Amino acid sequence: AQKARLQVSRHHLWQTSRRQLSLDRQSHRKSHPLQRQIHRFYPQRTNRRSIQRLVNEQIGKSTNYFKMKETVKNKIKKWLLDIDRQENLPNDIVALNFNISEPYELELIGSSWYDDEDPDWACEDDFVPDDCFLPLDEIPEEVHWEQVLSMITEILKEIVAENSIKLFNVQHIAIGFVDGDLQIVK
Repeated sequence: AQKARLQVSRHHLWQTSRRQLSLDRQSHRKSHPLQRQIHRFYPQRTNRRSIQRLVNEQIGKSTNYFKMKETVKNKIKKWLLDIDRQENLPNDIVALNFNISEPYELELIGSSWYDDEDPDWACEDDFVPDDCFLPLDEIPEEVHWEQVLSMITEILKEIVAENSIKLFNVQHIAIGFVDGDLQIVK
């Protein structure tokens, strides 16, 4: 179904840019946003074949991102389910923190206190599972750290929404790079 949507999307983008290019040549109307973007960054690409190639490149990049995100999500979920089966979360743990480090790796720790105003709660390691580190080899080092943070935050929010992991019964969940700001997941 996703492949069919991509084909329809790719065809729609190509047809839209082709139609708009034709209209622009006939009159001086404002061009389609995709067409303006293509001409702004690639002024030499004006024929149909080069526009199609550029659209395919952009769709290919997004498809690779979604494949990578799905792979990383499955790996994180399996890791969390394993921790869930092997560990008992102490009753005094009120918050979980996922630390990200480079080369990309995820660490899980739990804290017995939480404060919106004081991010030092995330430095407390009152709960550290035996398997607290998860290497994320699926994410190339070239991927910008902000994209990685955004992607893993989305993944954790999706997993929290599924409500399948007992560890997530804590009141607060946050994520961030070891030396950066925290983003609240729950």
